[in-house]
Amino acid sequence: MKRPPWIVVLQACIAVGVLWATGIAQAQSAPGTATSRPLRVVELPAGAARPGALPIIGHGTLLWSTPASWEYTPPQIDISGKSPMNLRLRGAGGRPTLLLTVFWDGFGTNKLKPTLDTLEATLRTSASNQFIPESLEKTVAVRRLETESMQARFATFTDAALATKPVPAEESRHATLGTFRTGQLWGNFMLMTNDTDGPEFRSAVDVIKSLRATP
Repeated sequence: MKRPPWIVVLQACIAVGVLWATGIAQAQSAPGTATSRPLRVVELPAGAARPGALPIIGHGTLLWSTPASWEYTPPQIDISGKSPMNLRLRGAGGRPTLLLTVFWDGFGTNKLKPTLDTLEATLRTSASNQFIPESLEKTVAVRRLETESMQARFATFTDAALATKPVPAEESRHATLGTFRTGQLWGNFMLMTNDTDGPEFRSAVDVIKSLRATP
């Protein structure tokens, strides 16, 4: 799955964010019937993390921690407070790459405040439309990740064209689409890796696990 230039990714995140919010608005009243399975997470070694923070004007701050070698691309701050926030975190050499779009309770004209079931339902719909057609996987297998401060749901897909071939530097074999909630903040994320249970994937999962909202 090809990783486009950052500006294209940012534009795509904004577009996906709008569609995501629209899907959530449509799913707010839909009953949650899907089930998901938990994920065992390996902790980062002590001293190996670097903290990060993203202020959401009028809605608190999103905190996280990454391995010290990771890079953080700060987003442009929308002082109007009307647009979701997009940010990129990535490991050395661009792998793994984690893209997040962050919303807040009361977002938009529909004053969105989705439950975790609504977020998962929207995840399933988005994943089916975006990834199933080009993936080896033909179902959306949702996995759970939960801590005291956050909850996430995600599904991982394998690019059928790269399943058994060397992966070019600008592409990734696997893409993970997910959603999260921490306090008053929530959103979606896309993770690009070349493994699904190795160092790339595990390090990114630890970053997701560290997400925490403050007032």
